[in-house]
Amino acid sequence: MGLLYRDKHPEAFNTINLDYEVLLATDSLLSIYFIGYSYGIGAAHSVQYSFVMNYDLTLRKELKLSDIFKHRSKYLDFICHYCLNKLSTRPEYSPDSMFKEALAPEAENFKSWNITSDGIRFSFDACKVFGCAGGKQEVEIPFTALKQLLNHEGLKMFT
Repeated sequence: MGLLYRDKHPEAFNTINLDYEVLLATDSLLSIYFIGYSYGIGAAHSVQYSFVMNYDLTLRKELKLSDIFKHRSKYLDFICHYCLNKLSTRPEYSPDSMFKEALAPEAENFKSWNITSDGIRFSFDACKVFGCAGGKQEVEIPFTALKQLLNHEGLKMFT
């Protein structure tokens, strides 16, 4: 019977690492970006994943992206085009190597978002936009670019 990987490499461990970054903390809003890395014995590399918490302390509820935009404003189309434009102009990557379907105007593609003092930052896990070697990608859209799409609650949060 063959040796198990852990018998052959006792120094190797399954690991998980979690970290966070508070992007905004005010009397009314809290926005936290969480990032995790997990590694399983025998894997070629770790797996990166993220999740976010955007919380309205006044209303005492977690915010969804749709909560801050006008109904029927096509905000996902705007976000999609903005992110495609920003990411496709990065000199270190070829636009041909981009997985454009990962930026299609669907809520699932933009679920990792945070409110910052200047706008909304969208984070894309490693392997999602440019393949694993491209690493994590981020695009921040300034409030000035989003202002016409924001609903009353969104405008109130960012002024």
